[in-house]
Amino acid sequence: MTTTYGHNTLFKDLAALLTGQLFLPDDIAYEQVRQLWNGRVKTHPAAIARCLTVQDVIHTVRWIRAQGLPLSVRGAGHDFAGRALSENGVVIDLSQMRAVTIDPDARTAHVQGGTTAGDLIEAAQKYGLATATGTISSVGMSGLTLGGGYGPLTGAYGLGADNLLSAQVVTADGQLITANVEEHSDLLWGLRGGGGNFGVVVSLEFRLHPLTTVLSGMLLYPLKQARAVFRQFSEFIATAPDELTIRSGFIQTPGGETVLFL
Repeated sequence: MTTTYGHNTLFKDLAALLTGQLFLPDDIAYEQVRQLWNGRVKTHPAAIARCLTVQDVIHTVRWIRAQGLPLSVRGAGHDFAGRALSENGVVIDLSQMRAVTIDPDARTAHVQGGTTAGDLIEAAQKYGLATATGTISSVGMSGLTLGGGYGPLTGAYGLGADNLLSAQVVTADGQLITANVEEHSDLLWGLRGGGGNFGVVVSLEFRLHPLTTVLSGMLLYPLKQARAVFRQFSEFIATAPDELTIRSGFIQTPGGETVLFL
């Protein structure tokens, strides 16, 4: 482990417990590790524990609890609000825990807490399988699912949360539990779209579906046409098949023009 402590000796005990790395503000790599997808987030944690194993997570949760420090959890770091970081707190960073295991016979996928949508898609498509994921490959499956999980396959297969079969969670007291329909079913219910406050999700199991071909694309319209487009869209979507998933919104082009996208 290559960690520079400077005058801060508080975290030495935690660093000794980890197989991963602990990054402090004095470390050369700290700023790079701290960076999220939203570059405007300037929150500076007191330490970032980049975990490699479930035991790393358990040790970190127990240590943070004993110290009475604020805790936040980072999956892929895509939350625009930057809630993966806590000012002067400790971050449990799962971004290196990205293993994916596919069971093609059972049509299930087991993924670690830092797995991205791209990781899961790449692994599952080798077997002609897929599940509901986000629209950007670098989005983390944990955060996506805990928030509901909207994506391009929602019309056909439901939300990411609808396809969550089980999860392993490290609770606030540092215990590892499994939540499924038979064990801790109330926790599974909460995890399926209820947000990220129930514990540290270190692995998830998803239902997979046979899928070999997807037709997709984006339509852009000038802002002045938005009212007419939405009017026609509402009429069209009322009779469209469930498999057709259309998401809409407004984005700004590189030239500064606001446009409607479908």
